[in-house]
This record gives sequence, C-alpha cells and structure tokens, in this order.
Amino acid sequence: MTIWIAAGILSLICVAALWWGSGSLGQVNAKSAASKNIGLYETRLREIKAEEANGSLDQAEARAQEAEIGRRILASTPAESVDKIRSNSRIAILATLTVPLLALAIYAKQGLPSMPDVPQATRLENAESFGDLPAMIFKVERHLAKNPNDSAGWELLSTNYINFGRFADAAGAIQKIIELKGTSAELQANLAEALMLRDKGIMPAEAIAAANAALKMDPAHSKARYYAALGLAQSGKKDEALALFQKLLADSPNDAPWRASVDREIKSLIDGLARPPQLNEEQLSAGAAQTGEDQQAMIVAMVEGLAKKLVENPNDLTGSLRLIRARVVLRQIDEAKVSLTTARKTFADNAEALAQINALANELNLP
Repeated sequence: MTIWIAAGILSLICVAALWWGSGSLGQVNAKSAASKNIGLYETRLREIKAEEANGSLDQAEARAQEAEIGRRILASTPAESVDKIRSNSRIAILATLTVPLLALAIYAKQGLPSMPDVPQATRLENAESFGDLPAMIFKVERHLAKNPNDSAGWELLSTNYINFGRFADAAGAIQKIIELKGTSAELQANLAEALMLRDKGIMPAEAIAAANAALKMDPAHSKARYYAALGLAQSGKKDEALALFQKLLADSPNDAPWRASVDREIKSLIDGLARPPQLNEEQLSAGAAQTGEDQQAMIVAMVEGLAKKLVENPNDLTGSLRLIRARVVLRQIDEAKVSLTTARKTFADNAEALAQINALANELNLP
C-alpha cells in the first residue's frame, strides 16, 4: 500500500508544480507585454507634446489624443493574458493527469493491485506452470551448482543463454558440454557462434579454431562453413573467404534461413575485392619518391600485370571484376569494355557469376 501513497504524493507534486509554474509564467509574460505597450503609449504622449508645441496639432486635438492614450494605459493590465495562459495550463495539466489516471484504471481492471509480492521459493516452485523463463534458468543454474556433471542441464542453459543474450555464459556452457560428452561438429559450430556473438560480430582466435575443428569432423556442416569463411574474411584472406561463401550458397537449399546472411557477406567481399589493386609497403615507399606521372605508370603496370594473370587463368571471377573496375578508375573505358565482354563470355554458363559481372557493369555505367 505504501507504494500507492508514494505514487499519489508524487503525482500531486507534479500537478502543483505545473499549476504554479504556468501561473507564474503567465504573469511574467503578461507584465512584459503590458510594459511594452505602456512604453509605446508614453512615446506617443511625448510626440503629441512636441506636435502641440510646433503648432502642427491644436490644443483641443492634443487633449483628446492624450485622453485616449490614458484610457488605453489604464486598460493595459495583465489579467486577460494571465487568464488565457492559465486556461492553456489547465488543458496541459488535464492532459498530464490523463496518462496516470488511465494507467491506473487499466491496471485496476487487468492487473492485481492487491496481490502481495511473490516469495522467491513460490516463484521457483511455479516457474514451469507460469512459463517464467528467468526463474527456470535460475533453477537449472542452482541445480548445476550441486550437480556440475549433468550435461542435459548445460544443454538447456546453453540454448537459453543465447536467447537471453548471455553469450559469454552460452560459450562457457557449450565448453562444459564438450568436456562432459565429447566434441562434435555441431557443438564446435555452436561454440564458434557463441564466441562471435560474445565479441559483437568479431571472430576471435578460439572461434576460428572451433569452426575449423567442426569442418574437420563434418566438411558439409553449414554453420561451421559459414563461421570458417567469416573468420577468413576478418583475417584478411578475402579470396578464400569469398570462395567458401560462394560454395556454401551454391550448396544451400533455396529455403535455407542462412542464405540471406551468406549472400550479404558475398556482396560485401566482392565490393571490397573488385577495386584497383592495392600497393604494398615496398611499392608505396618506392612510389613516394616518384613523380605523379611515374606513380600513374606504376599503377598502370600493376593493372596490366593483373590482365596477364587473367589470360593464364580466365576463370578467376574475382580477378575479372577487379580488372574491370581498375580499367574504369584509370579511365581506360575501351579496355574496360573489352574486359567486360571477355568476362561475360568466360562465365556465360555461370548464372551467379554473370549476375555479379552485370551488377558491376551497371554500377560503372558500362553497357
């Protein structure tokens, strides 16, 4: 009952503060407006005196105008403004009161305001019947503290830890299952996933090791293949990662839930790979001492070297995409069109590769 009294007092304090604040604000604003008007009237009175003195205004007219201004000064009181602002403040206060009153009405009807706090023992006893997942997890944790070799309990915890975002705890639970039951491709893949989630999308060394261990046991395991490829991509081995992702996508059924993630990784890798060749540290050092023309010549030479490699290995899709983009960057548009035509012919029977080539052509505005 104490909490209801406290809530009522806080509500009254808020309403009183709003009421007082709105009235004070109304008085300040009204007085400010009245002072401004009076200042204007006083200026006009001085002007009337001056006009009467120089003869542009006769005495009777001057007295009449002074009387009118005096009437207006007397009428310029803040009462009207204060009443108007108070009226607006009442609307604001009513709107403010509506929310807690409505919440109270709904809770009184739908909730149980008279229900006492549930003791922990009662909550734990009825966790399953109430569907109280946090309480059920706590019960399993308490059970495992006394029975640490219960693998079924750790399996239950690992799944629920993932669902509740407790990724470090999930990884620990999976490692405990491996310790108790032995390893498997599924467990290692799940461990790689939990460690990646724990590190907010980054594959740590132990996650990469877990994914690779899973692949050794089951080379066709989809989750293991995904995280192994992700580890390669984050380690800088983008060509290898792209090949693994593309193979995984090709082997996945059309309704596989992971296809969208794999496709997104493939597009990201292609976007990063299909760029002009990057210079290594030695080439950058040599280029720093060269003129702009020499640096351009060095880049052109690298692009030509890439073109020669494609002659030897025309089925290198990544190399073909990089060459097309590099030609455009160097403004070798005719050569880029030739490379594009060659790539389309080479991969004419590969719908997926052809789609990537055409997507790049559209991006670069090539026919």
